[in-house]
Amino acid sequence: MARQTKLTEWQQAGLIDAETVERIKDYEGHRQKKKRVPLLLIVGLTFVGLALLSFLAANWQAIPVLIKIGLVLVIMVGCYVLADVSERRTIWNPVAFRILGIIAFAGALIVTVQSFHMSMQGSFIGWAVFLAALAHFFTWRHPAYAILAFLSGLNIFTGVGGFGSEHATFLDWTSIVFVVMVSLAWFYFSQSFPSLILSWLFLYLAGLELFALISYDGVLWPIWTLFALVPLLLVVKQDQDRHFLYRLYLIVGAINSLIYLTVRAETTDSVIPLGEAVALAVFGLAIGYLMYHKFRPLLWILPLGAFGFLWFDEQAILIAALVEIIAFVYLIEQERQGRRLTIPFIYFIAVQLTIYFIYAWDRLDMSLFFLVGALLVFLIAGVLWWIRKRREGGIPS
Repeated sequence: MARQTKLTEWQQAGLIDAETVERIKDYEGHRQKKKRVPLLLIVGLTFVGLALLSFLAANWQAIPVLIKIGLVLVIMVGCYVLADVSERRTIWNPVAFRILGIIAFAGALIVTVQSFHMSMQGSFIGWAVFLAALAHFFTWRHPAYAILAFLSGLNIFTGVGGFGSEHATFLDWTSIVFVVMVSLAWFYFSQSFPSLILSWLFLYLAGLELFALISYDGVLWPIWTLFALVPLLLVVKQDQDRHFLYRLYLIVGAINSLIYLTVRAETTDSVIPLGEAVALAVFGLAIGYLMYHKFRPLLWILPLGAFGFLWFDEQAILIAALVEIIAFVYLIEQERQGRRLTIPFIYFIAVQLTIYFIYAWDRLDMSLFFLVGALLVFLIAGVLWWIRKRREGGIPS
């Protein structure tokens, strides 16, 4: 129906003639008939598969080890054969079969490890499935493989340092270096959405993992990592992809600001040396210089570099004031530039709720809080209206 509607719309607009419309309908009708598979065949194959799985599950313990591994490998090979047939005959979806093949590959590894009583600890299986999924992505360039690579790769971070292990080993350092190298290669050679986003998140998680490996006692490592990843934008070729990453940087920076505000308000001990606060501010200014000349939309995350100094404020009033100002000015600026206000408004509301729960939960009646919030929203609406009218020429300067 959607295709028919579009064809009618294009024909009425004079983009295509009636003869072209008929040729498109004939082609699509033939293609749909070619993809059609008998329903009874699908049902029959489903029941056969369930019967085989039930038989294997009931007799799994009695099956010899090599036969277990062989069965899983046969399933894996069968999935790839079906994927090839699906791609050549244009029936079903070859991507689904290949994903099942990757899952069967992971199952073969798990069966092998369990059958020979090897340790399930560590990140070997995660690495194997992660690299296999990446190989699928770079071979067929489908986003489903990138998503599967990201999900399987998350297992690696549970085996590298363990997010809090007291003593990092040489294997941990080797693994984290390899994670960074593979993630950088993934980021550089993918150059497509959502693979760019997922590889960037992988790099950000690798930066956070260093927190565990070096036994870092401070709390500024997420900001260090965020600033350190800004130069990655230099290798992004498409403007559209760069804009997607801009939003990702801003979202991560916004989440960090709310988390830091909450943590600072709930703690009494300052664990940030003055020297580190100065170093972060200087590094932030250097990255800010790059942002100003190359990536100006990212200047909104630059105030995070001052959090090292604001951390010494025991009541977190300065952090709250800075976050409030950023949220307010960002909302006004986005309206002034005529951009969508969904994300800025959500961040602004999140800031208000965070400040309320930290400072006003026991001091201010909730109805009064919502009344103050409503007045503040009306004030912002008035400012935005004034900016819009002035931009349209309705109000003289």
